[in-house]
Amino acid sequence: MKYVFIHSTRTVNVTTGLQFQNKTNPNLNVKDNFKIKPVWPTMIVQLLEGRHLYPSIVADFNSVKSLKEAGIVSIAEGTDEIPADENLSRIKDIEKKLRSLILAKQAEEDKKIEEAKQEETEIKKEKKTNKKKETEPKEEILTESEQ
Repeated sequence: MKYVFIHSTRTVNVTTGLQFQNKTNPNLNVKDNFKIKPVWPTMIVQLLEGRHLYPSIVADFNSVKSLKEAGIVSIAEGTDEIPADENLSRIKDIEKKLRSLILAKQAEEDKKIEEAKQEETEIKKEKKTNKKKETEPKEEILTESEQ
């Protein structure tokens, strides 16, 4: 994993930012079916006052970018190794949180893909049954006068 040095003028908690989940049903013909559900950030990283090492993904958080523009933090060079003078347990804890967040997002994406596949197979089955009904000969009911 890559790391970056972030220098902060004060201790600040940062998050990945407000995300959203698209709950729109594409099968509806209604024009006003656009539904969005907010997903509040679950990952909070504390940027300590001074110059400290963080996983490089923290520098990509929208809140960190905003703090950089405001002059509260500055992001320095990156490195592949953790220097001996850094707090290893703090960095590993942040990495663990980030990995669990990434795995949760991956599981959510996999679930969406699986739901889409199931929906697609259901639509195909429904089309097949409709075709079978159309091709089956229909029974005619004869009235007494026609017999």
